[in-house]
Amino acid sequence: MSSIDRGRRVRRGQDGKYILRIPLIERRLLADIPEALGHALDAATDGVAGTPELMRLFPPAYTEDDDAERSYRELMQGELLEEHRLALSVLEETANAKELGDEQMNGWLSALNDARLVLGTTIGVSEESEPVLANDDDRARYSLYLYLSVLVEEIVDALAGGLPEVVTESDYWPPEDPWGDPPDGLRWTAPGAPNVHGSGRVPIFPSGPDDESDSGDGPDANTGGSARQ
Repeated sequence: MSSIDRGRRVRRGQDGKYILRIPLIERRLLADIPEALGHALDAATDGVAGTPELMRLFPPAYTEDDDAERSYRELMQGELLEEHRLALSVLEETANAKELGDEQMNGWLSALNDARLVLGTTIGVSEESEPVLANDDDRARYSLYLYLSVLVEEIVDALAGGLPEVVTESDYWPPEDPWGDPPDGLRWTAPGAPNVHGSGRVPIFPSGPDDESDSGDGPDANTGGSARQ
């Protein structure tokens, strides 16, 4: 087994379950996501996504027919919202689990990718250029986006993996250095990111169309990894 494999946070065990080797500080962050993104989803009512950022979770089905698109959203919006909320509830209930089954792992994938997409849209991540980070809040959001990108990629790899790995008791423990050597020095102590134990907390996700503030309650974001959109 390579050192890269041993440093992964998500691996598939011999019994087909998925082993989570996630440090406590990261689990605290992940546990905040369901409530924070859930508040943002509250804005997605009346058949339309409540904010531009949430449009990534509700892509249009009929881009050239407004009437058909309106009818589609009136018909499907509730079902789509329920799917997103169900995934968030799985993450909330299992944020401290040491291992997950297939259905739970897919729930994590959906919930974390939803969060990643909303964050990426909020700060303007694109394939063409780096996002412009206007303040410390945006830098914290970008750190969280990078971290979630890494974690989502590991979950996809684990779900698509072939033969399960031999799992020992030590495999349940986090890597000694959970960050390895991330690019640009992005770590939990990244410049500008709030202290996970402190009082400064970043509004990671949009709370609705009337939200005009860059400060307030929300999950901490101070992570590291490599970007992927």
